[in-house]
Amino acid sequence: MGVRINKIKKIAENIISILSVSVIFLFVIFYYFGNDIINSPLFYGDLGGIFVGNLTTGEKNINLIYTLNGDKGYINYVVYRGLKDHLQGMGGSVTYNYIEPTDKDFIMKKLNNKKQDELLFTLVDKIKNKSLDKDNQVRIAISLVQNIPYDYAGLSSLDSDGKYPYEVIYDGRGVCGEKSELLAYLLRGLGYGVVLFEYTVENHRAVGIKCPVQYSYKNSGYCFIESTTPSIITDDQLEYPGFGKLIDGRLEYTRYGKLYSTPEIIYICDGISFNSVSEEYQDTQKMVELNKLAENSGGFLYPDNYEKWEFLMDKYGIRNSEE
Repeated sequence: MGVRINKIKKIAENIISILSVSVIFLFVIFYYFGNDIINSPLFYGDLGGIFVGNLTTGEKNINLIYTLNGDKGYINYVVYRGLKDHLQGMGGSVTYNYIEPTDKDFIMKKLNNKKQDELLFTLVDKIKNKSLDKDNQVRIAISLVQNIPYDYAGLSSLDSDGKYPYEVIYDGRGVCGEKSELLAYLLRGLGYGVVLFEYTVENHRAVGIKCPVQYSYKNSGYCFIESTTPSIITDDQLEYPGFGKLIDGRLEYTRYGKLYSTPEIIYICDGISFNSVSEEYQDTQKMVELNKLAENSGGFLYPDNYEKWEFLMDKYGIRNSEE
């Protein structure tokens, strides 16, 4: 009888040892590969959403507005509450061991989510279907993002810049960092070289698209794109929400302001160059000149200059947000 009890104890000890090793093994796997596992089909709709539910629930239709060469257009797009809630629940944290993550690590986490790709890349396809001209596809994508309203409530919250690109589309609003990441996602999907311009002092983020260096921002090889409001590609003379400025050695924030510091350039991807940007570059020079004339004359422009200004405003849909 004693021998039998000893055998049972031995078997129990072996089982406990095996379970202990298994727990340690699973802990190590999740520690190093947790993000990949969470993004795998096991956790989502590929197996019916058995862990987090179906990501294509809560369907709603939205119309995304854009302007191309003065003509207003729309893209009808279906979004899902299921994916929006899932991405919101993931948050923006990045797991690391010894090397602290950079701003780029946080950005790429939001740009490279596999489940987001399955639904958001359909928007890239819809943009492609609007024009056979590759550079016009870029113009549509830029105008589309610029026409998404700015999230003034998000600017003052502690969670600003926290949304995934898909959340910006679903919510229909975003701050500069969120809208810039959405635009970077779309331009990357269209095959273009993309960077982000990070203005730490001004608390601002903009997009850069690969282009001929003579038209590029500060000879960077990337043309400046403002994502927060309708504007002309290469125009960096606007006033921006959430603007920061050093005053007596202190960083203070005001409602609006212009960019003045040299930004950090965050590389996103290589790709095609936006070579037809000379048109926008020339239009930007005209717009800046006209705005200076108006500023120096108390907001007045002679009829011929006013017509030029009005033409540019209509061409780029700059007044869409005011209608």
